[in-house]
Amino acid sequence: MSQTPTTTPEILGRDAFLNEFSGRRYATVQLPGGKAVRIQSMTDFEHGEYQVAMLSKSGDFDPDKGKKSARLLMAYCCVDEAGNRLFVSENDIQNIDTGVTLLLRKKIREHCGLNVEDPDVEDAQKK
Repeated sequence: MSQTPTTTPEILGRDAFLNEFSGRRYATVQLPGGKAVRIQSMTDFEHGEYQVAMLSKSGDFDPDKGKKSARLLMAYCCVDEAGNRLFVSENDIQNIDTGVTLLLRKKIREHCGLNVEDPDVEDAQKK
């Protein structure tokens, strides 16, 4: 049985790790009517805030807060060409057409790796 040669992955130091994985990834989402919006990945800090936004004081999932966190996700991730957020808070989003918000949330979750149990970092970095 022949063995395939394996390569040893590069072990990163602190500075190399931060240089490689700090920053944002961007994508464009096509909207109805031929329009588009730019989305960005979340930072780890934002992801933590997003997760906590769905919890009750006892630490259990709160369905009412879950609705708010979906809007918070859009507030963190929808940006203009310069990277400035389109929405100041999740309240800015409450009157947007549901068809548009559902599409955006789906695309944002995919872009941020929130739909997968074991995200592939290399695939996420390519997006």
